[in-house]
Amino acid sequence: MLFSDVLILVIDRLLLPLVYAYVAVCAAGAATGNEGLKRIAGLIKWVTTSLLTLLLLAFVTYLTVSGAIAGSTDAMT
Repeated sequence: MLFSDVLILVIDRLLLPLVYAYVAVCAAGAATGNEGLKRIAGLIKWVTTSLLTLLLLAFVTYLTVSGAIAGSTDAMT
């Protein structure tokens, strides 16, 4: 539960503001036609996607390892 709580906290405090910034920069880039804003939007999208991918991989790995440990412990008893 602790890892799940940390995951939700990071998504809420870090990733959602990045998504909001991405939407704002995309809108500004579309309104002005500025290529620099489009590049910044691409960078924000890449950072957000990479962070979410890493966090979810760590979460799935944690669940897999804890399930394997719990299963082997149950088998030993």
